[in-house]
Amino acid sequence: MILGNKNKYSQALQKALTSGTEEEQRQAWDDFSNAILEQFKEDADIYAQTGDKTILAQRGYRQLTSAEEKFYNKFIEASKMRNIQQAVTTLTALTTNEVMPDTIIEDVYRELVEEHPLLNKVNFQYIAYATKVIMNDHTKQNAVWGEIDAEITKEITSAFKMLDITQNKLTAFAIIPLGLLDLGPTFLDAYIRMILKDAIATALEEAIVKGDGKGKPIGLMMKLTGAVDGVHAQKTAISVTDFGVKSMGSLISKMAKTEK
Repeated sequence: MILGNKNKYSQALQKALTSGTEEEQRQAWDDFSNAILEQFKEDADIYAQTGDKTILAQRGYRQLTSAEEKFYNKFIEASKMRNIQQAVTTLTALTTNEVMPDTIIEDVYRELVEEHPLLNKVNFQYIAYATKVIMNDHTKQNAVWGEIDAEITKEITSAFKMLDITQNKLTAFAIIPLGLLDLGPTFLDAYIRMILKDAIATALEEAIVKGDGKGKPIGLMMKLTGAVDGVHAQKTAISVTDFGVKSMGSLISKMAKTEK
C-alpha cells in the first residue's frame, strides 16, 4: 500500500530510463524520489502519533531483522557525518556480516517475481560464489519389463556436462534525500528496496528479452551461437500471417525446447 500515486512516477521513471534524455531521466528521478519522501513523511507522522507498528505493517513497511536494523543505523550514522573520510571509514569498518544483509535483496527479488509476469517465468537461483554447475543433459529412457529372476540388461545412463557460469553484475544506486535519514531504518529500508526494485526490473526485463550477451544475459530474441566479440546477433524474424491452427502449430514446432 506504500505510495498511492507511486505507480505514476514509477512508470514515468522507467520510461525515462529506457528512452528518455539525460534531463528527462534526472527530472523523472527527482519526481519519483520526492513523491516517495512526501508519502513517507505522512506515514511517519501517523506512526509518531500512535506508536503502533501494526499501522506501518498495514501500509506495506517491513519488520526489519536485527541485522538489517543494525546496517541501516550504521548507514544513517555515517551519512550524517560532515567529514566524508570519517563517514567512509565508518561504513568500511563493518564486517562481512554487517554489510547490506542478503535478506534485503532477497525480498527485492521476491517482490519482483510477484509483480512482474515476465520475471515470474524465470527460475532465479541463488548460487553465491559458484563458478561452475553440473547439468544433466540426458534424453528420457524407459525402464524395461522382464521376469523377476531375469538378468538386468538395461542400464539407464545420462550424459553430464559442466557449465561455466559467466559472472556479470547488475548495479543500481539510489540518491537518498537527507530528510529521509531522520525518519529512521524502517523508512530508509522501504525507500532503498523501492528504488532497487524499479531499477532492477527495467534492466532485467530488457536483458531477458533482447540482451546481446556482452556483459549481460543472452535474450530470447538473440541467437545462442555465432557471437562476434561476445555479442550475439538477433534471430531472423518470421512473419505471422494468420493465427490458424496449422500456421500456429508450425511456428510453435520451431520453438526451442533445449539448447540443441
